[in-house]
Amino acid sequence: MTAPTAPAVPTPPPRRAVVAPLAPDRYEIRFTASAGMREKLRLAQDMLRHAVPSGDVAAVIDRALTALLEDLARKKFAATDRPRASRGAAPGSRYVAAKVRRAVWIRDSGRCAFVSREVAGATTGPLPSSITWIHMGLGARPP
Repeated sequence: MTAPTAPAVPTPPPRRAVVAPLAPDRYEIRFTASAGMREKLRLAQDMLRHAVPSGDVAAVIDRALTALLEDLARKKFAATDRPRASRGAAPGSRYVAAKVRRAVWIRDSGRCAFVSREVAGATTGPLPSSITWIHMGLGARPP
């Protein structure tokens, strides 16, 4: 005979994060973190004691987000300090050169610049977007 098991205790849903303005350039950011995240924060504070002696959580998270954004930009937009020359794309290819991705990312401040026909007021022609196939010299828009 097996021993009775205790009923599973449901975990409460996570609280919504709070982002509240305190001043024009200051915000209160409050959220619930897991034990693993708390341990990562503690390790980051310890490893940054030379640069942030107080272990200020805001300074540590700011540095972490800066490093994350640089890493994501490098992966998503081929951002680099030393760009290599492109080998070009095959005719009809949908490949977007890293040089073009970097230029558009800088031009649009890292945000999507897609504008719909309704917003642009256009009634005919292709939809304007951050990167159009015609502007890249690739011919007509893909299906």
